[in-house]
Amino acid sequence: MLQLGEGQECATQLSANDVYDVFQLPRNEGNDVIETPRHRPAGDPNRIIVDRWRSRFEVPDKQQSAFLHQLANAIKATNEANDDFKRDFVAYALGVLLAQTPNKMIDVKVLKAVEDIDNINTLDWCKYLLEHLGKCVYRWKKNITDESVGGCVLFLQIVYLHRSKFQGVTPLYSLPLIRHWNDDIVKQRLNNEKLAGFGTSLLDLESFPICRRIFHGKETAAAFDLVQRTCTTGFDFSEVITKVSNFSFF
Repeated sequence: MLQLGEGQECATQLSANDVYDVFQLPRNEGNDVIETPRHRPAGDPNRIIVDRWRSRFEVPDKQQSAFLHQLANAIKATNEANDDFKRDFVAYALGVLLAQTPNKMIDVKVLKAVEDIDNINTLDWCKYLLEHLGKCVYRWKKNITDESVGGCVLFLQIVYLHRSKFQGVTPLYSLPLIRHWNDDIVKQRLNNEKLAGFGTSLLDLESFPICRRIFHGKETAAAFDLVQRTCTTGFDFSEVITKVSNFSFF
């Protein structure tokens, strides 16, 4: 879980259900995304997976992985929706949007999770996105001079825009929430907030996550109580959103 803001009166915690609200990614509680282990001895199935990717993109020995632009070229060059295309598409979506890394390379850690095509949509990608983002924000706070936060900052942006009570405007609540925002709307909102005092709006602490109604009966009340608990990874959202307010995410 992640926390927006500080203090009991203005802070709100984010859970994997909030990620579902924004993107409607597969949310299969208990079926976590297992990352590719760092230690991959010869003959290990995980090493075979990574070596196959490296071979496809002719990655030099001293280079960590292939670049995302190489993956994009492979996607555009294919004429059929085979297994490689499906793996490539998911790995690319993770690399450029859902679980970004600063080096603009294919993240080796996700290769194990995308190997079994039939298993991809059975995983809890909402939880993975949130945990990956939390780690990125934690590292960024330790080295605040870094320009790139990493992780899915777009998720934070949509959460802030949708939950902040700015000038009395109530956004639509149909899912996924990202459908209600485009580049022009976001830019106009950010410009208005800069004039009014950026990051000063009150947060809606009552309406979210909206998907509580969808998952009612599937998840226990105790799971939703987590939204109100103190999370282990807290940060001041104004620090992050100020850093990215001039970027376009759409």
